This record gives sequence, structure tokens and C-alpha cells, in this order.
Amino acid sequence: MTLLKFYEDLDKNNQEVASKISSVFLKTVVDFNQFVKKYSNIISFLSLPIYAIFSWLIVRKKQLNYAQHLTMIVIAMAFGYTYNALVLLGLIIFKIGTLGVASISLVLYLISFCITYKQCFDYKWPAALLKGTLVFLCSYITQVIILGIGLVIYFIILKSKS
Repeated sequence: MTLLKFYEDLDKNNQEVASKISSVFLKTVVDFNQFVKKYSNIISFLSLPIYAIFSWLIVRKKQLNYAQHLTMIVIAMAFGYTYNALVLLGLIIFKIGTLGVASISLVLYLISFCITYKQCFDYKWPAALLKGTLVFLCSYITQVIILGIGLVIYFIILKSKS
């Protein structure tokens, strides 16, 4: 019976520790999301070079320099922001959930990249879809990784202050 009591106490202690860790982590994630929301314009601006680097690396045959790729990415992002503003207005009216809005937003950015690659590089649609998708996904994944690293650093700094 004592061994069973020991494991019950251990399980109870583990649950308490897990709930404390999860509540601290959840608060950290919420705080980090507020930070990202507050500074989303700056984060978007700082992500432009990431997109331009991947564009420059993936579309090497056109002999364009980095600045030209950066300009093209700014155009693609402007199209994406314009499409999102118009579509999000409609989504607000139809009361679509957050996950639906985020999914539609990502698809609109992907479409804007593909259209920009078609127009700027005179690609046929299959090549524009392939290159635009590759640049967008590589850049987006890199941006998510960088934000994830930022979250971990933010959590470590917050934990060290506590």
C-alpha cells in the first residue's frame, strides 16, 4: 500500500508541476502573441529581406540582383496586403473564425506571390506557381522558425526574471 500511495503522491505532484509550467508557458505565449500583434508592421518589414534572399536563391537564371528581388517582394507583399484587406472585410461580415481567416490569408499571400512571379519574370503558370510557392513556403517557414526562437528566448528571459 505504501508504494501505491507513493505513486499517487508522485502523480499528484507531477500534475501540479505540469499545471504550473503550462500556465506560465501559456501566459508567455499570450504575451508573445501580444508583442507580435503590436509590432506586426515592423516584423513584416524585417521579414522582407528573408523573402528576397529566397527569391534571389531560387530564381537565379534571370540574372537579377538582390535589390531587384527585394523590390519584387515588396510588390508581392503589397498585393497580398491589398487582397487581405478586401477579403478580411468580407470575412468580418460573414463572421469567419480565426483559423479560417489565417488560412485564407496565407492562401492569398501565396496567390499574390505566384501572380507577381508570373508578371515580373514572364513565367508560364506552372513555373510561376512552382517558384512562387517555393519562395513563399521557404520564407514563411524560416520566419516561423525565427519567431519560434524569439518565443524561446522570450520565455528564457521571462523565466530568469522570475
